[in-house]
Amino acid sequence: IGTCLRRAWDSVRPGGLLLLFEPNESFFLRKLVKKLRFVRSRVYFDKSESYLAPEEVERAAVESGFALEWVKTLNPPYARPFLQKLKCGMLFGCFTEILHWLDKLGVSSLMGAVANAVGLRHGWGLYFLMALRKTS
Repeated sequence: IGTCLRRAWDSVRPGGLLLLFEPNESFFLRKLVKKLRFVRSRVYFDKSESYLAPEEVERAAVESGFALEWVKTLNPPYARPFLQKLKCGMLFGCFTEILHWLDKLGVSSLMGAVANAVGLRHGWGLYFLMALRKTS
C-alpha cells in the first residue's frame, strides 16, 4: 500500500484529496468468518480481492505525506450478477442487503459507535471510504 500511496502523491495537487474505497479487513464479521473453518470453507473469497485494514492504510498514508481527513465505514449493495457467481451468493446477498439497509436507516452510525466503544475501531462496515489530503 505504501508504494501505491507514494505514486498517488505524485498525481494529487497540493491541498487536493485522494479518496480510497476498499474492502475493510477490520470488519468484525469478516474477522470472525476468517477464524471459523466451517464458515470460511462455505464463503467465497475472491482470490483477486484483498482486504485492507483502515489503520494500516492510515499509517502508510501519513508516512507518504498525506493527512487523514476522515474515514467512514459503509455497507454498499452488491450487484446481482456478482452474487450469482458466489458459492453462497443468495445468502451473502441477503446478509449484505440487510447491512446496506441498516446504513440507509442510520443504524450503522450507532453500530459503529458501539464497535468503537468495545475497541473495534472501524469494525462496522464491509468497506471503508477514506479521504486523504496532500499536505503540500
